[in-house]
Amino acid sequence: MTGCVFFAALTGVRAQEVKAADVIQDNPAQVNQSTPWVVSTINEQTISDSKPVTLKIALHLPPAEIAVKSVLLNISAFVHPEITGDDASFLSKSRHPWIRNADYLNQQGIVFGQVDTSSDANERVGIQRPAELKRDIVQAIKLMQAKFPQLPIDVGIFGQGAVAILDALKQVDGVRKVIAVSGSYLPARTANWS
Repeated sequence: MTGCVFFAALTGVRAQEVKAADVIQDNPAQVNQSTPWVVSTINEQTISDSKPVTLKIALHLPPAEIAVKSVLLNISAFVHPEITGDDASFLSKSRHPWIRNADYLNQQGIVFGQVDTSSDANERVGIQRPAELKRDIVQAIKLMQAKFPQLPIDVGIFGQGAVAILDALKQVDGVRKVIAVSGSYLPARTANWS
């Protein structure tokens, strides 16, 4: 990865430029195939759709011998869900920087969770569905708080949905810090997300 990474801490509302190598491995290990992704499905309240709404979260857990220190959620603001069933093994081939580093994060004692797009996205990106995106984030955080009580929850974001996710997170409690790895953050770097 070339370029810069921006770290946006919602508690301090400051952006700090760091080198990409400080955050993401240059040659990340492949996701450990022996550690399968565990998929949870949340039934959500309908906001804009008449059909039942679901949200899937795929977790990649550290090996049993590694003490868990925190949870890192990557929130998707994509136009449709990618996890269609209970099998998220396709994530092991992802080029997404957070997903491809899941095994590395696990070795550091970090539970990695891929929060998929909810079923009511209807081909709308995150910025076009702010209420649904906020609902999805709140539900994902509640699930992680239930599964991993007392552990801090961080959010890692990447790509074009970064600004929409930061906008939604400014109204959400339960997140210790946000790590934005995204060039699309540049045009909005002066925004106030407090």
